[in-house]
Amino acid sequence: MKPLVERYSDLNSRDDDWDIDFWQSQDPHLIFEAVYEMLKDYLLMRGCNADEFRLQRTVEHFHRGSTISREDLILSKEMSGRPQDLIDLANLKNRPFQEGVL
Repeated sequence: MKPLVERYSDLNSRDDDWDIDFWQSQDPHLIFEAVYEMLKDYLLMRGCNADEFRLQRTVEHFHRGSTISREDLILSKEMSGRPQDLIDLANLKNRPFQEGVL
């Protein structure tokens, strides 16, 4: 168990070094738990349901975004001429065409 450390300072003080050192010394799992608890407290103070966060909802509709054809992708990679696009282009040309897979 880590020793208990206390620090007292003026409320108007802008010395954040102690807080930074403290949080950087903590295990990432403990930091996540602390943030989670603070978020729940914040939501309770605002009168929200802290058991269901905004991003924890059931998906009701899923829409696949637009796609381009394999031929258009190859053309755009050829036209860009960037090194990574040329590598991608070689990989695309060497891979056999499969429906639904670039």
